[in-house]
Amino acid sequence: MPALYLLPLAFLLLLVSGCANTGSTAAGGLGSTPAAFAGALPCADCEAIDYTLDLFADGSFRLGMRYRGKDDAAFEQGGAWEESGDGKVLTLQAREPLRFAIESPDALRLLDRSGAPIESSLNYTLGRVPHAALALTHWKLTHLGGVTAQFADSPRAAHIVLDGAGHVAGSDGCNRIGGSYRLDGQQLSFSQLFSTRMACPEGMADADRFGRALGETARHRIAGNHLELLDAEGAVLARFEAAR
Repeated sequence: MPALYLLPLAFLLLLVSGCANTGSTAAGGLGSTPAAFAGALPCADCEAIDYTLDLFADGSFRLGMRYRGKDDAAFEQGGAWEESGDGKVLTLQAREPLRFAIESPDALRLLDRSGAPIESSLNYTLGRVPHAALALTHWKLTHLGGVTAQFADSPRAAHIVLDGAGHVAGSDGCNRIGGSYRLDGQQLSFSQLFSTRMACPEGMADADRFGRALGETARHRIAGNHLELLDAEGAVLARFEAAR
C-alpha cells in the first residue's frame, strides 16, 4: 500500500522543481543572490551602453543604463526578476521585459525581444561584479527615496563611510556628519547622529531628508558596487554607489 503513495508524491516533486525560481538565494543556474552584473553593450546611435544590473534575494532588481557619447544620459528602472525553472533564462519584468541567457553564474548574455539569441560578433554579455565591503568604503549617495539626489555627480555629493568599529562619518551634501552605527547581519541602524551647522544656499532640503533616512534605517543590502538602506518595512530609503 505505501508504494501507491510514492508515485504521486514523486510526480508532485517534479512539478515543484519545474516551477520558476524567483529571488533564490541558493546556487542554481544564476548562482547565489544578491548578485550584480555589469558590462558595455552595443548601441545603435552611441558609443556603447553601460549596463549595471543588481539582483536582490527578494526577487527585485535595479537596472541602470548609461549611454556613452549622448551626454552620458543615464536611466534606471526596477521591477521583479525571475529565473526559469531550468536555470537557463533570466527575465526582468519591467516596462519592457528584458531577457538574458544565463551562460554561467558569472555571465549573462542579452537576448532579443522575442527571447532568441542575438547573432552577432559584438559583446552582449554582462559579467558578475564582486560585492563591495560595507565598512571602509566611500559610499556616495545617488538616490533618496527613489529620486536622484542633488549633487549626485559633483564633489558635493553626500556620502558616508563606516569605519568597521561602530562609527560613521561623511557629509549630507551641506554639512559634515557623524555618529554611531550598529550592525547585526543585514540589520543596520544609526544613532547619535550629529552635523555641523553651516548654512547652505542650496541643498538643505536633501540634507534634511538624508538625515531622516539615516535615522529610519533598519537594514541594508549590497549588490556589487551599490548599497541600499531600507526601513523596517523594507522600503528603500537611500541608495549609494561605491566611489572609485
